[in-house]
Amino acid sequence: MGSSKLLVAFALVITVSISYDHLSGIGTNAIVLPPDCFNDKPCNITFNNQACNKMCRGMSYKDGRCTDPELIRPYFWRCCCNPKQLHSL
Repeated sequence: MGSSKLLVAFALVITVSISYDHLSGIGTNAIVLPPDCFNDKPCNITFNNQACNKMCRGMSYKDGRCTDPELIRPYFWRCCCNPKQLHSL
């Protein structure tokens, strides 16, 4: 009787640990990038204009580029400047 309880407990621990590893690993490698802001130009163009800081859409601005500071390296640089607004600056 004691060995069957031990076997059930052992099986339960293994099942829970496998489930936890599986569920916790779902979002580990998933990187959510911001949507493309403008269809006429890709959103990943590097820009060197301080006025674009307001266009980073909740991201950080560094060295003329937008970046998500919470991303794990390698970083994915994303710029969301409206090229039509850049010409008027």
